Amino acid sequence: MSQPNQTPALAEHFIQCAQLGRFLTTRDDSRFLITDDFLRDADTPPDAAALAALVSRDPLVAGAALAPLGDVAARASRRVKARFEKLFHFIGETAPDTGVRELAGEVIRAGMTGAQPVRREIAEKINPGRKQYREFLTLIAPLAEGRMTSNEFRDEFVEFTQKVAGRMEFGIYANYLDNLFATPRVPINAKAVLVVEILGFPRMIRRELITNLLTSRRAPNELVSFAERAIRQSLDTRTATDIMLLRTLKSARGSIRQMKTQATPAEAAISGMLAA
Repeated sequence: MSQPNQTPALAEHFIQCAQLGRFLTTRDDSRFLITDDFLRDADTPPDAAALAALVSRDPLVAGAALAPLGDVAARASRRVKARFEKLFHFIGETAPDTGVRELAGEVIRAGMTGAQPVRREIAEKINPGRKQYREFLTLIAPLAEGRMTSNEFRDEFVEFTQKVAGRMEFGIYANYLDNLFATPRVPINAKAVLVVEILGFPRMIRRELITNLLTSRRAPNELVSFAERAIRQSLDTRTATDIMLLRTLKSARGSIRQMKTQATPAEAAISGMLAA
């Protein structure tokens, strides 16, 4: 995930995502981050990992971001390890998510000897959600074969969403929907039913999922046009405008910096920590 000599720096990119009120994405904005990006990437810069723990809107990703910090701290000299311990105390006091604060405390109590507590806790949280995800994928076949109606599929989708809430990364959930909207196996009316359902989701989640569809190069034009009409008919002007602004951003991939003046300024505490 960390690539030298590229701009913006990963930490800066995360701040820009936070300024726009977005879930954290990869540097090229091609997808949302998932826990594996931190649990398996030992080269994540410490400043970026610390910021992710503080600003990620996905608590699972925020918690996983502590793993590379713990790994670096475990290998550090006594003097550097002391600085990392202060950083973990800072995260444990200021992170918005209770689970992240508790994880930071566990790493400190373990003597800053590594990220084992983080990996264990995250695995316990996401494994049930990923199992539900694999089970839900089996419903595509009966839907495609006409053995399940669009409304029945919507009901299963709602139940699945409720089951995995807080137990599966937003990035995996969003990627699943992207693929579902794109696959020709799923009838267009079933996709339209899901679009209507998503328009009732919480603001931030709805904005990301719907703009993913609006900017998809794989989704059928008919579905994109339906989503545009549904947005105008179902949402108020301010909400619809917010979606269209993000659509413009996603269509011009890599242009986060060009639109950052339209975003909410980052909290002073985040900027101060990065400068330190």
